[in-house]
Amino acid sequence: MAGYTKLFNTIVTSSIWSEDDKTRIMWITMLATADSKGYVSGSIPGMAGIARMTLQEAETAIQRLCEPDPWSRTKDYDGRRLLECDGGWQIINYMTYRQLRDPEKRRKQTREAVRRYREKHAECKPNVSRCKPNVSHGKPRKAQAEAEAEAEAEEITEKKIQKEKASFVRARKRWVPMPSRSTSSWMERHLWTTTTPRAG
Repeated sequence: MAGYTKLFNTIVTSSIWSEDDKTRIMWITMLATADSKGYVSGSIPGMAGIARMTLQEAETAIQRLCEPDPWSRTKDYDGRRLLECDGGWQIINYMTYRQLRDPEKRRKQTREAVRRYREKHAECKPNVSRCKPNVSHGKPRKAQAEAEAEAEAEEITEKKIQKEKASFVRARKRWVPMPSRSTSSWMERHLWTTTTPRAG
């Protein structure tokens, strides 16, 4: 897998840029061949071949990069740029520069993170296919079913009450003419039949 190395424009104002051409070429070559941790695997003859220089030139350049540099902005290891290790070299300040982010890239990453957050926490609107399966018009289905059942029960009870009222009113208004010989007798029977409910 191909890698990459960040090359900051401050390199031209650093102390490395005051070194000889072979040292600068070797430094850029090592930056380009380093892995994601700043480790350069190789040997002096191998690096000489990659950097297109003689074996002596490569050896001198690498030795110079391993020496202290009092003018280096990185004060770790007395300003050294390379540490020799098994099978190659370690670039000392590689991770420090790799983790630096330019302002524009940081703003872009922030905008992208905000966009993903808003999409994830967007409110689910009614009658939208994206709604969660257990939500209907903003109310959980269980609560909605209970409300509908309660409304239906109230409707049935109201109808039953209205029916009983109508039956009672019809019973009170029922009137059956009953002929009689006297007015008082007729009035008694009339009052009895219009105020007393009958079966049937």
